[in-house]
Amino acid sequence: MTYGQTREDAISNTERLAIEVIRRSDQARRVFAALERIGWRVKRQSGSHRLPARRNWPDYKFAFHDNDELSRKMLSRIAEHTGLQPKDL
Repeated sequence: MTYGQTREDAISNTERLAIEVIRRSDQARRVFAALERIGWRVKRQSGSHRLPARRNWPDYKFAFHDNDELSRKMLSRIAEHTGLQPKDL
């Protein structure tokens, strides 16, 4: 698991990330900018569907309009697949 040493750590970190996002009311634009800061680059784009890639990570489909609000669950999934952490936002 890339978001914590144990399942409990991953859940705790994900919940903390979700709370941070809700507090700041993050939009997809801000989350994608955070992904770019940690090394993700757009490999391909079609409309609002972007395919960011990062070395030694599988590609991740980011299919949100810039002004979309991201739910806790969606942010957790993004974090799980990309390594995004609360400090990155």
